[in-house]
Amino acid sequence: MEISLTAILRKIFQKQMRGRCPNCLAEITFKTDLENCDYQQEHGATRLFEAFKLYQQEEKAKETQEEEDKKDPMKMLEKRTKMSRAEMEAMGKLEELQEINRRHEAFDPDKYLENQRMLQAEVSCLCSL
Repeated sequence: MEISLTAILRKIFQKQMRGRCPNCLAEITFKTDLENCDYQQEHGATRLFEAFKLYQQEEKAKETQEEEDKKDPMKMLEKRTKMSRAEMEAMGKLEELQEINRRHEAFDPDKYLENQRMLQAEVSCLCSL
């Protein structure tokens, strides 16, 4: 009789939670679902929301939309146009940021202060005349 490691781990990690309904005090039990990393209701409960099922439905909808888009050449053209427009906008923003960085790099505070001192000296010379 050979017992696999996964069977042992399932026994160790499989937990059961018990509780009572706040309205009718009926017993509710859940157990861990290791395959889906979730909980399964065993007794006394109904599931209102299933994240995994919702994920599968979204993936299926994406796949069908992509298949429809591949079949229609106009939709493919529109998609490429949108992508190129978005790329052009991103390039424009990147160029704008690069220009701002160049302006900041060109600014030298020491030169600015020296120019201000020279201007003040010129103004004081003109005022003394």
